[in-house]
Amino acid sequence: MQQERGWRAASSGSQNRRVQLFHDKACITCHRISGNGGIHGPDLTDVANRLTKDQMVLMIVNGGKEMPAYGGTLKKEEVNDLTEFLGTRDGNTGKP
Repeated sequence: MQQERGWRAASSGSQNRRVQLFHDKACITCHRISGNGGIHGPDLTDVANRLTKDQMVLMIVNGGKEMPAYGGTLKKEEVNDLTEFLGTRDGNTGKP
């Protein structure tokens, strides 16, 4: 929880809204960031080093191996906000 406070505290403005959306849409239930969250989905601590934003959009909208598709439940703006947030997840815990 301490690390989560760190990356949440480092966020501000629109980025804070994106972090909140990650929680509100329950992404954190399956996915882990900086040691916090679920273990059912991939760890997203450094997802920006593995996937482009376009690849993230496709994964969120269409789903993947065990991930359900969220294209029918998320608004385009929400998908964009989530990928903007995930695009900052490069493994550097000091980066919002």
